[in-house]
Amino acid sequence: MKRTTLGVLVLLIAGLASNANAAGNNWMNGMNGNQSVAQFSIPGTHDSGALSEPVSGTAKCQNLSITDQLNAGVRFLDIRCRHINDAFAIHHGQVYENANFDDVLNAAFTFLNANPSETVIMSVKEEYTASGDTRTFEQTFDSYVAKNPSQWYLGSGIPTLSQARGKIVLFRRFGASSTPKGIDASNWPDNTTFTTSNTLRVQDNYNVSSNTTKWSQVLQVLNEAYYGAPNMLYVNFASGVNSSFLGIPNIPTVSNAINPNLTSFFASNTGGRYGVVMMDFVSASMCSMVYNTNAALNYSVVASENQTVNFSTPVDAAYGANSSFFNRYAIAGAFTFSNANFGGDPIFGVAKSGLAKPFLKSVTEGNSATFAGPVEVAYGANGSYAYNWGTSGTVTFTNAAFGGDPAPNTAKTGYFMPYTPCADENGTLTFSTPTDLAYGANGHYSFLHAFTGTVTFNNATFGDPISGAVKSGYSRPSH
Repeated sequence: MKRTTLGVLVLLIAGLASNANAAGNNWMNGMNGNQSVAQFSIPGTHDSGALSEPVSGTAKCQNLSITDQLNAGVRFLDIRCRHINDAFAIHHGQVYENANFDDVLNAAFTFLNANPSETVIMSVKEEYTASGDTRTFEQTFDSYVAKNPSQWYLGSGIPTLSQARGKIVLFRRFGASSTPKGIDASNWPDNTTFTTSNTLRVQDNYNVSSNTTKWSQVLQVLNEAYYGAPNMLYVNFASGVNSSFLGIPNIPTVSNAINPNLTSFFASNTGGRYGVVMMDFVSASMCSMVYNTNAALNYSVVASENQTVNFSTPVDAAYGANSSFFNRYAIAGAFTFSNANFGGDPIFGVAKSGLAKPFLKSVTEGNSATFAGPVEVAYGANGSYAYNWGTSGTVTFTNAAFGGDPAPNTAKTGYFMPYTPCADENGTLTFSTPTDLAYGANGHYSFLHAFTGTVTFNNATFGDPISGAVKSGYSRPSH
């Protein structure tokens, strides 16, 4: 275990404003545009256009219009299109939802024009039986894109937020003869959890006989996304249908059980990356509980230059202005944001600010927590903490485990800071400053401390921490 030491690193930090309690219409405004959209927690809706039904419980999946969904914070739309007379009608199965694809696009473009910091990932899938067409589904889709080509992102890779801002990102669930044409999700196994091309991880177990089983499937992918590979887009359907009574489909039977579970989960897991969470009967509060987890990935302003802040719990700190910052990691107690404490002046002649990103609360003294990914952990209270720079799996937060009592006669708590995904297996990176590295998957990791230089994240460098699993590389600045 070790106590905090000085670690100075110049970072060009973009998008440092916190998005805690952000408005639903522009919660992406404070996010780092250089990050892949796969790095965020994103509210989504299943069958986004399904607002009506002939028989209660059989087809309707949402109460909010597309416009209202976007303003509430939804950034992934699931659009099901029947190809009819060379145009797209919005359907859920055989049920026409009293809207056409132009209505969906008009709502999305109007929203993006009013909120250019945002993006909309749009899944487009063919639905029900085609009728009266003289061209393919792809050709009709192309005709819609041709009306506003500059407002579509059609690259095959997962874009950065900057690349996607102001645009619809196509998530293509139909075949295409001309590519690239969006993120290819056309190979979609039915009613299962699957991975495709090391780019997409999807949980879409929609035939639900047991809500307990369905929740375990949702929970599994929420946890996978938290520590998952940096370029993997996790799409997790919390939606489903139960047809156990006389074979009649009932959608609310599932959402009435799963949505409260989601609320409870995000009440306890308030920070981190959880991927795209696809929900039925979404609300503004459900959206905010998802997108507000991104705030923990960002720094927020806590002090002006030379101001002292008393951190009762551990934080990472940054100091500077205009995207030029020095950093310190794992600090607690009284701390002054000054040139002296950061080893120099990150930007001369400019008034500077202090920023902080808090460690996440884990469990109270004497209890254990299990971490599926690599983390730095802290244990203590009231500004006095002991640290373990790199661990995973089960951690017990006790004096014995941390080599002593960092805060005698005080009830203590455990905290953690996740490592940042940085490379897929066999990826190579160069680190110019001392960096702690981890390599592995599913709670099994090998670590390197204070590494500088070029490293390949593979078994040859780290050994094989978990045989037969696809592994990833992670990093955290040393301190």
